[in-house]
Parts: sequence; structure tokens; C-alpha cells
Amino acid sequence: MDESEAQARLDATRAAWDVRAPGWNERNLKGWDTEETAAWWRDEWLAEVRPYLPTPGANVQLLDAGCGNGQLSVLYAKEGYTVRGCDFSPSMAQYAKENAAHYGLVAPQIEFTCASIDALPYAKGEFDIVNCRCVLDFTPRPGYALRELRHVTRHGGILVLLMMGVASPIKRQFWQRWLEGIDPHAPAGNNIFNQIAPWDVERIMPILGWKPLHQSGQYGGTPGGAINSFTAEQMADQPLLVQQAMATGWLIVAEAVEPQPLES
Repeated sequence: MDESEAQARLDATRAAWDVRAPGWNERNLKGWDTEETAAWWRDEWLAEVRPYLPTPGANVQLLDAGCGNGQLSVLYAKEGYTVRGCDFSPSMAQYAKENAAHYGLVAPQIEFTCASIDALPYAKGEFDIVNCRCVLDFTPRPGYALRELRHVTRHGGILVLLMMGVASPIKRQFWQRWLEGIDPHAPAGNNIFNQIAPWDVERIMPILGWKPLHQSGQYGGTPGGAINSFTAEQMADQPLLVQQAMATGWLIVAEAVEPQPLES
């Protein structure tokens, strides 16, 4: 995919998300203050990634890359991190700013900007932590995005990446790309730009300067109501590739290290 095609697709998807942003924000906000969300954050997400993260503090910089309307940005800021969120949709970035302010979170503790994750407006090594949740599958050039995320992460910093499994129910509409006249990058196609798999990311990471530290699968349903037919218990004894393929979301925690040469 050349630069012009990638940019055209990003522009079209940005416009689509700007249209969808009000409805998305309204639906998503309903779950922010529920006990279910608090339990998920405390007992699932944070419990799993916290062992790899620096202790929260004003000097610990966290980038929420592809922040949407700011839910995880706000949750990380409440933990005590200094957060920078970016989203390629101007409307989403604005909602994120407004939602953070609702919780009394403002600059300099938390700030938002409009930017694509494969062209970030931050300095080399600026961040101690980069959170990138359910974003990589929606960029036309995931390799560029992983390289850019490494560029803005300090040596020894941490990437928390959640991507889709190959058979994730999030991709339930992606089959439509084979129908004549259907644009797989339009909202009906979920805007999924690529079919990068967790095992692809495993191979790419060392070359781009990432060392995987931890991996695990999430097998729940999706916000849209799609159900994963498999549970974590059913997958526990399966080979790693099967777990990665069937996961609703696949978590990879990685450390920023020196890039390794590409083996011939």
C-alpha cells in the first residue's frame, strides 16, 4: 500500500469516525461509572498489566495511543500517571478532553491531541508507557505504527498492546469485503484495515525494538454484543497459536529494547 492510498483510507475512516463519535461516546459513557467497569479495570486489566508498569507518579509519562473518547486515559490518570492521549478522529479527541474534565482531570496531568498512531507528534523516547488497545488492527500500516510507538517510548519503557485474534468476533462483518460494491473500510466493515495476526506481531517486534514479556487472551463478548464461542478455560490447554487465533483480544506486554537485525 503506497502513501497516497494509505492516506486516502485514513482520511475516509477519520471522516466516518467523526460521524459515529457522538453515538459512540454516548453509549460508551453509560458504562464508565458502573461497578462492572470498576471490577474489570481493577481485577482484570490493571491486575494483569500492573506488574510490568512503573510505579505511578507525575514524572511517569503514559501515552494512550488511539484513545477514543478517553476512557482508559482517564482510568490511567486516576491511578496517578501523567497521560497524553491521541486519536486520529478530531471529534473523539475532543470528547476525550471533555470527558476527562468532567472527572476534574486537566492539563498538565492529562492532555489530548488529534494524531494517527503511525505519525505521532511526540519526541523520541518521551514516554515510559504506551497503551494501545484495539487500535493496531484498524491502521493500514501496522508495521509503521509499531515502529512509531517504539520511537516515542524510552529504552526500557513498556508497551501494553491489545489486538484482535484472527477469528475474533470483532471481525464478524469483515467477510463483507468479498462482496461486490462493499467497502470493507466503511463502518459496516468495522474499518479493519489489515489481517495482522498476533504471531505476526511476535515476529515483527524484535526487529522494531520490542521484547515481548507477557501474552494472554481475552475471550469475552464485544461492546456490540457479538459472542466468542470459546472461553478462557476452554483455551487454556490449547496450543499458543490456537489461543491467539480464537481470542477476542490478544494482549502483548513488551519492553522497549535495541532492535534486532532481520534474519535472512
